[in-house]
Amino acid sequence: MVRGATGPAGSWALLTADAIGVYLKRSGLTAKSLYESAGMSPATYYARTSGRVSFTLNDVEALSVPLGVTPLDIALMATKLGELAPATKGKRT
Repeated sequence: MVRGATGPAGSWALLTADAIGVYLKRSGLTAKSLYESAGMSPATYYARTSGRVSFTLNDVEALSVPLGVTPLDIALMATKLGELAPATKGKRT
């Protein structure tokens, strides 16, 4: 059984990172306070938000709590961002 996220993030994970960024900005939290509140190491947080590694569902759930949103809110925001920028679909340039 594979545990944790493996390999580079796909477009959905990148859109998820972008959605978390939107909620982070809205929350007024710093990235440090977010990952610390979520019980995440800086290395894990930045590996996921940069797209080097995909998010797990547990990651999204942990990050949603200090952001004051639900994992579903994050998924819906990621979907909305994908619809707004269909040409990029979360790809990093």
